[in-house]
Amino acid sequence: MNQITPLIDHSDINHYETLLADFQEGRLDSHSFVGERLLRGIYAQRQEGWYMLRTKLPGGNLDATQLRGLAEAVQTYTQMGDAHITTRQDIQLYHIALDDTPALLRLLAQHGVATREAGGNTIRNVTTCALAGACPHELVDVEPYAAAVSRYFLHHPLTQSLPRKLKIAFSGCIRDCARCNTHDLAFIPTRDANGHPGFKVLAGGGLGAKPHLAIVLEQFIDELDLLPAIEAVVVLHDKYSDRDRRTRSRLKFLVDRFGAENFGEKFRTEFKRTRSAFDISNAPTGRWRANQESNADWEGQNPACLKQPTPMAWHDGSLVVPVSLLGGALNAQQLQGLAQLLDDGDAARLRATQAQNLVLLGVPEARRETCLEKLAALSLSLPESGDDVVNCPGIETCPLGITTSRRMARSLAGTAPGLRLGVNGCHNGCANAEVSDIGLIGKARRHHGQMVPSYALRLGGGDELGIAGPDIPAVRTPAAIRQVREAWLNHRNDDESFPAWSRRKGGNYFHTLLESLTAVSKSEIPFLSRDQGDSTLFRVTAVGMGECAGSQASPDAQLLLSAAYESTLAQAFLAKRKYVEASECLRNRMQLTGRALLLAAGGEDGTPETLSTDLAKALTSEDSHLAAGFAELEQALGDFSADPDEILFPGLLRQTDEWVESARSSCRILQTLDHQSDITSRASM
Repeated sequence: MNQITPLIDHSDINHYETLLADFQEGRLDSHSFVGERLLRGIYAQRQEGWYMLRTKLPGGNLDATQLRGLAEAVQTYTQMGDAHITTRQDIQLYHIALDDTPALLRLLAQHGVATREAGGNTIRNVTTCALAGACPHELVDVEPYAAAVSRYFLHHPLTQSLPRKLKIAFSGCIRDCARCNTHDLAFIPTRDANGHPGFKVLAGGGLGAKPHLAIVLEQFIDELDLLPAIEAVVVLHDKYSDRDRRTRSRLKFLVDRFGAENFGEKFRTEFKRTRSAFDISNAPTGRWRANQESNADWEGQNPACLKQPTPMAWHDGSLVVPVSLLGGALNAQQLQGLAQLLDDGDAARLRATQAQNLVLLGVPEARRETCLEKLAALSLSLPESGDDVVNCPGIETCPLGITTSRRMARSLAGTAPGLRLGVNGCHNGCANAEVSDIGLIGKARRHHGQMVPSYALRLGGGDELGIAGPDIPAVRTPAAIRQVREAWLNHRNDDESFPAWSRRKGGNYFHTLLESLTAVSKSEIPFLSRDQGDSTLFRVTAVGMGECAGSQASPDAQLLLSAAYESTLAQAFLAKRKYVEASECLRNRMQLTGRALLLAAGGEDGTPETLSTDLAKALTSEDSHLAAGFAELEQALGDFSADPDEILFPGLLRQTDEWVESARSSCRILQTLDHQSDITSRASM
């Protein structure tokens, strides 16, 4: 892949509308439609018949037009009345009717808001430091890289149905405000021994039920090699990650399986290939700041871009103004007001942050007070002590939710000044509980035969994963947070940070400290068996696995996606007149398409050595020419690799294209017949 594509493709929305009609009229099966829906950022909520829509905002950047589009979307298509910022710098809309989704996608697209590949097993929204382009400590503004990565991998053949999602982040300096250590793939700017700009590459990070911190995959890659380096990791993820066990399919488990050293070797082998094919004219570059040190020691300070309490100076003398949001929520009036603020010149840009807040960038010093007054009129303000609380949707909308994490987060606002809190409604890591100062993980605990909504505490997260603390009944959790903070302030050494203090004390200390809050007597059950802010009796109502795990393409469809990637790679090598490498790609394309055809015909996936024979056995007489054509082309491509002659290559390329198109057409026919047979079988039951 060497193309940088736009984030919005109106024809894709038309295609989605057709798919929706096919699904509603029984021509498309539910499994296939779910995959297509998720690729457009549309998720089923726990409330039957209602859907959530996620946008894709690289680096969280929003302009006035986008804000107005979101405001109109909230007013017209949602039943909730708010847009919500996520910890991936996205915006989500809730309670949307499925029939309204095509019109909603068009409205957002007309205002420059993308949703394609905001969900599903693909590359999710690329995140950055909230102060990218503004922070006085940064080595480089990482925005151009995040934007280029987002466009380069959109519609990429390999990212349409990965084994699981891939999350990418960019930090602007070694302080790592973007939490690179928790991402599948992440980049921190640095320089080599000669002062040349590039990135340290981290891979295999992730939170959730089995959290992992990322390994250092490469200490340095040239900034011009960024895209092929990511593509190499995507190839490894697509090729080797577990597609059968969803709970083991994230990249972190692949790194575990191979080991850091072996994974690094496989990366370097694939990187050599992707870099060789890459057109360097498409490489993103940034403006590097010569006066910044890549090895600066920040002494464990908390990330500045996540908790700026006051306006701060930008590079050009203008200001960055942080805006605190309760639970990350914005209503339509606030979205419209922020758009007008940008249009009036009170700020140059606006960005959503991983802390579910906003920052206004490029605020002129002369307009500081005007800007703050306009924010106040919208019921928006600067952060206050204790505002640093993030949360997932929890049981309000998420099928996996166990506890009311949003209500809990609201109850915790202001209770822990100086600390970062993350409130998860289940064991997944959507609110970054494992790397917060104090993290809360929603769960159900049985006491005296009754289920009690509770939170498992994680303490001292950040550069390391938080240590495990006790489980606290939900209604007692705010008291537990206050008690932990008071103990830290009273017993720390000098200015000892909360993470350092927590680790020095250890997990047993917190179990002892909070013993009175963890103990539950039978007489307390009626009080404790209600969730935070809920008057009804608690019961676990998580509805299955949810759709955050995405939907897998069928094995034959997956092989065809991989074949399409080999085709684009062949074109890239051909443009560089690398005919041997291009012919190898054509051969891979043939093999992958042949395997897909074999599966569609009811055969079993075999080895490359037996594929020609297997096709001849599995295909009907009507398709027997495909088996013969496969064998002939295999031989011709093998001969070309042994004795390349560039004059012969165009003919081989044409013949391969023709064979692949015929094979794909047969695959589609066989898949359609299989689907119709399945419908008939179900109807007769």
